[in-house]
Amino acid sequence: MDAYYDYDLDSDRGRNVLVLDIKMGHVEMKVAADIIKGHPCADEFTDIFPDMAQYLQEPPDGTHR
Repeated sequence: MDAYYDYDLDSDRGRNVLVLDIKMGHVEMKVAADIIKGHPCADEFTDIFPDMAQYLQEPPDGTHR
């Protein structure tokens, strides 16, 4: 997805745009998790979307989903 760079996760506005895009179905949960993975705001998103946590965790054997 080329929109990875369209979300400014360091601003409230950028995070809110991503939240709205997820809620409206424009961004899939797994794609959103890839966008926020490793960013300090990841906890905010898992508070809103608890199902996203499964995509943020690495599998125990180190393989990718």
